[in-house]
Amino acid sequence: MKSNFLDETIIEIKNEREKIWVDKPEDIKFLRQKKGTKNQNFTIVMYANSDTQAMVKYLFNLLEVSKQNKLDINTIKQITIQFLTFDCRKMKIYYDLINTSLLIDKTIEALKIIKNLEEYKMLIKEFLLFLGKINYWIDLEIPWRDLADSFETKWKI
Repeated sequence: MKSNFLDETIIEIKNEREKIWVDKPEDIKFLRQKKGTKNQNFTIVMYANSDTQAMVKYLFNLLEVSKQNKLDINTIKQITIQFLTFDCRKMKIYYDLINTSLLIDKTIEALKIIKNLEEYKMLIKEFLLFLGKINYWIDLEIPWRDLADSFETKWKI
């Protein structure tokens, strides 16, 4: 049986996902205000896009592995916690994705108490949907057409 904390965490992640499904999350404002080298924001947004996309990929792969029932719950929990802990720090410090990092922290705490692969799958599925939407919003901040035009002009393609 799931704990109250796990249930509450899944509900919180779902509620946060639903809030940002149509409306741009506050984290995007924080991300856009973050300045990097030479007081610019471009590389911050590009790296945030790349890192959140990488997180979506590894969480999807871990979810798929969990469906095969070949890894024990403690192993997959520890792998997931290790990955999320590393990326949570980047989300908070490098990109100012404050709300996202808080949900990552909460997901990590929930991972520590889950007892079986079914609970793992429920938690990761919901968090994966949330994180995919965060990545979507970050991607929308990138001026892809301008970048493509600049690239073609620079390289005379």
